[in-house]
Amino acid sequence: MDDQIEKKKSSGLKWYIVVFLVVIGLWGGNKHHGLKESVTETTVKLLNNADYKNLIVDGINLPVSLAFLNSSVIADVFFKKNDGGIIVIKVNVTPKGGMPILSIFSDTAFYVNIEPTELMKLLALKLQ
Repeated sequence: MDDQIEKKKSSGLKWYIVVFLVVIGLWGGNKHHGLKESVTETTVKLLNNADYKNLIVDGINLPVSLAFLNSSVIADVFFKKNDGGIIVIKVNVTPKGGMPILSIFSDTAFYVNIEPTELMKLLALKLQ
């Protein structure tokens, strides 16, 4: 009988762990989606301030380690060309403060840096 009670306790604990991990995963996924939008908006604002106007963002590839591990990442931002092509620039995204895993529960401030070599790729769009 004691053996059955132990099995029920360990089975119940497993479910708590599974539920906890699912909640962390869903919450972190939502956080990652919000960060993708924020990084895209910040990148476009930086480029507009640098006189790169009328850019059309096609998408962004942002590693999930920014949301879950609160670590610096390099994101790929895709811009549409007038001829239908795509130009990809690399953007450095560095979180400001925060702790791994716990950062998904709070707002994440970050710095965005675009290297001059990446800006040169956009020069073709600027001259069109």
